Amino acid sequence: MSKVRKERGGSLVESALTLLALFTLIFAIAEFSRAYHIYQVLVNAAREGSRFAVAPNSASSTLPSTAAIEQRVQLFLTSGGIKDPTVSVDPAKEIPVNGINTVYTEIEVAAPFDPIFFPFSPVTIRARAQMRNETN
Repeated sequence: MSKVRKERGGSLVESALTLLALFTLIFAIAEFSRAYHIYQVLVNAAREGSRFAVAPNSASSTLPSTAAIEQRVQLFLTSGGIKDPTVSVDPAKEIPVNGINTVYTEIEVAAPFDPIFFPFSPVTIRARAQMRNETN
């Protein structure tokens, strides 16, 4: 009978270790999924902002102002549930293409990611998008 009790204790320890590993894996997947969701929203916001920035207004054929671009990106980020984002707009970034300087608009977006399950310090997730200005 004492041999059965020893085996019961061993099964309990094995089960506890297996459950610990399983829940650690599940929580890690949940954290990675949250971080990836934030990254995807940032990428989409940067793309939306750069797309908005390079298309001229149909009524006046002028490009939108930097403030209008930032407002558009902030609206997209707010609807995506991103808190405390920072938006950087460079409406006249020159990039050489085949020896010719071409004007691009660059949008960089950053937001903090604070893990829930693991005691890490907050990480800043960044995304950037560039598009060529259509008025050139």
